[in-house]
Amino acid sequence: MLTQMVVDSSSDQRQVIQASEILAKIVRVEDVEYDGVIVEGDLDISGLELPTVHVEISEEEKEGGLSEDLGVVSSQINITNSEIRGTVDFSNAHFEELINFWGSEFCGDAYFWYAIFGRRVNFRVAEFGGDAYFGGCKFIGEEANFSEAEFNGYAIFSDAEFRRKSNFQRAGFDGDADFQRAEFGGYAGFRGAEFGGNVTFFDAKFSAIISEFRGAMFDGDADFRRGEFGGYADFDHDQFNSGVSFEDTKFS
Repeated sequence: MLTQMVVDSSSDQRQVIQASEILAKIVRVEDVEYDGVIVEGDLDISGLELPTVHVEISEEEKEGGLSEDLGVVSSQINITNSEIRGTVDFSNAHFEELINFWGSEFCGDAYFWYAIFGRRVNFRVAEFGGDAYFGGCKFIGEEANFSEAEFNGYAIFSDAEFRRKSNFQRAGFDGDADFQRAEFGGYAGFRGAEFGGNVTFFDAKFSAIISEFRGAMFDGDADFRRGEFGGYADFDHDQFNSGVSFEDTKFS
């Protein structure tokens, strides 16, 4: 009873921030700094007047939804330990600064299609209540951190490019997870991750010295067909509770 009173009081004290306030800061190139707040409304940059950067893309990428002109977001974004109640759409964005959603809850779907992250990305302990779309993203910064994140819906990282460290240690995937054709240029850490649905790493490439899946649990089908491991691949103490395929997978 005492614990419940503390939780309710904390919830009641959280400040409510309108998504429009955050979007206005992004347009004015002001840093976004919020901790322990509730964000009301949709965080959607598609209608903002942002400077653009031109990128060369393939016909396949055009068909997939990537624009040749990406909206440049120069603001540092820190929205931590917060609840984001609307839809988030940062697709086709070029983030020049740190993006940090540590411990935040995305109540709706989160769209980051074909975004480019120039600096560190932190979604540690974040929770995605809807589907999470990171397909075609380029993580250029020193780390893409999704450790202990919870994906309650469909998690899409197909065709994503992790140029340096990627961290999914102890992440939970309740739905299906799609990493097909993803490229991991640095350390790929899935140690202790739990895949509740089907997961595919079909045609994925792991170029680092070590790719770690030690202690991961796969409740659904696990597809590693045609994958390429350029270094040491650690699958020690894994649990495969359904079908698993390494057909045509290459180990250096």
